[in-house]
Amino acid sequence: MNGTNTTSALRIAVVAACPFPSARGSQVLIRELAEGLASRGHEVHIVAYPVGEHLVPVRGIVVHRPRWLTSGRMERLPWLVRKSLWDVLLVMTLCRVVRAKKIQLLHAHNYEGLFVACVAKWLLGCPLVYHAHNVLNDELPTYFRKRWSRWLMGLVGEAGDRLVPRLADVAVVLSAAQRDALLSRGLPPDRIIVVPPPVPDLGEGAARSRTNVRMPAGEFVVGYAGNLDAYQDLGVLVRAFCWLRERHSAAALLLVTHDRDWTRHAPRELLALVGRPEVKVVVCRSFAETRPWLSGADVLVCPRGSWSGFPIKLLNFASLQKPIVLSAAVAKAIGWSHGATVFQAGNEADLASVLLRLAENPSARAGAADAASRFANGLPSLEMVSEALERLMSWTWWLKWRGVRRLTQIPEHRWGVDSHVPTSYKPADGRREDEARA
Repeated sequence: MNGTNTTSALRIAVVAACPFPSARGSQVLIRELAEGLASRGHEVHIVAYPVGEHLVPVRGIVVHRPRWLTSGRMERLPWLVRKSLWDVLLVMTLCRVVRAKKIQLLHAHNYEGLFVACVAKWLLGCPLVYHAHNVLNDELPTYFRKRWSRWLMGLVGEAGDRLVPRLADVAVVLSAAQRDALLSRGLPPDRIIVVPPPVPDLGEGAARSRTNVRMPAGEFVVGYAGNLDAYQDLGVLVRAFCWLRERHSAAALLLVTHDRDWTRHAPRELLALVGRPEVKVVVCRSFAETRPWLSGADVLVCPRGSWSGFPIKLLNFASLQKPIVLSAAVAKAIGWSHGATVFQAGNEADLASVLLRLAENPSARAGAADAASRFANGLPSLEMVSEALERLMSWTWWLKWRGVRRLTQIPEHRWGVDSHVPTSYKPADGRREDEARA
């Protein structure tokens, strides 16, 4: 159902310094927010890298990409060189779109998107809303393995957290923990707003047809869905499963990913288990394909210890009303209150103990499933989030042209996100593209 626009329509350029569209969590959130704004009558243009995973069509928005250096020769360049070139081209493309489409406001996602958008802001004067998906000091070290490099990246991330968000007129964060982290690094409190990500409609699961899937051999299936990159801490999950398997012979492990080349990113512990009947890795190109697999699991796990990002997979897990196991760091950041399914980040023995307790106690699984349902009901819908962003952007644009730097004039109750009430979800109406939420 299309939302009702209560403000003047804006021409918005969304800056996504990443492949788009894609089934990864950040790109899924970018797409949903852009489509949500478009459904409320705004003209939305996405400026993104020249590559993407075109799993489903985007609706109501226009995607602009760099025109040059998009051939296969770019793939031969080192990853960092290729990405740097794309960022430079993205700046040129964004400036072209801003001038051609008479863009009124920039909506930049993540740090790279903010840097790109800042150039257009300085050159062309557009107000800028920054959507923070993480805290750099927390996430950047997770991409490195050596201790000295992680320490160095932690320093780089700390500097970025203190300097980069100040470049925007206002920063949007996904959780109160992110807000507190940026406030502690000097970002003025009147330039930061909490807007949680939208949860899938709970009715969508029943609307999807069930397909026959062949689960791994086992009576207690531990499930995971997402990419297999290092920051997901899948090694912790695999080691915990091996410990669990020794004590509960009916345990099985199911991993679902959209990455066809997943063996390049999978941890060594997982590759050593591939081929066993109790372990199964499935490649699904859409969440419609993923949902039947996850519905067959007994418990779903988010093993990552990085707290600052809001794992979109948790929203998918919660929409299925399945028991969810997650690290204490993530649980604290997102406001998870069911302590029986929380383990210490990076501690495979603690994770295995939680899984063993759920495997042997059906009532504990039922309580955990109920906690997941309550968590989902406590999050805003896409319509609520779109309305909050609409009001934020309208006020930011208006105050910018009035020469007002800070947002203290905006009434707090207008956002409807910090003090939201549980949402009454409506049945799927065909507008939402659940297939791409992987």
